[in-house]
Amino acid sequence: MRRLHHLVEGVLQPEEIGRLQEIFDKIAAATWFDASECSRETLAIELIHLYRGGVTNLDRLHDLAISATKARVGRQTPRPASEEEKEAYELGIEAGRQHRADSPNPYPENSSLAKAYENGLLDGQKLN
Repeated sequence: MRRLHHLVEGVLQPEEIGRLQEIFDKIAAATWFDASECSRETLAIELIHLYRGGVTNLDRLHDLAISATKARVGRQTPRPASEEEKEAYELGIEAGRQHRADSPNPYPENSSLAKAYENGLLDGQKLN
C-alpha cells in the first residue's frame, strides 16, 4: 500500500492513512490472499476507493474490503468431494483400468459427477 500513498497524501490525514495501512496489512496476511504485486495493488485501491466513498467505520471498511478482494484476487479453496463425486471418480478409475475410454460418460454433461468420472478415467489409464 505504501507505493500508492501518493493517491491519498494531501487528501487524507496521516492517521487515516495509518488506519488504512493497518487494515491492508491484516487482509494481506490472510491465508486466502494471493500476495502478488497485482493483488496487493488491487487491495490498496479497493481500500482507498471505499474510504473515499464514505466508508469510514473501520470494521465495516475491513469487511467490505475483504468481500471485494476475495472476489477479485482471493485464492480459491477447493471444497471436499461429495460421496457421489467420490463414487463417480472410482467408477472412472475402474473404466480407465479396463481401457473403456471410448464408453460414454454415464453422468450429465458438465456436471461435477461427469468431471469426477473423467478425472478418474484418466487416472485409471495412468495406473496401467
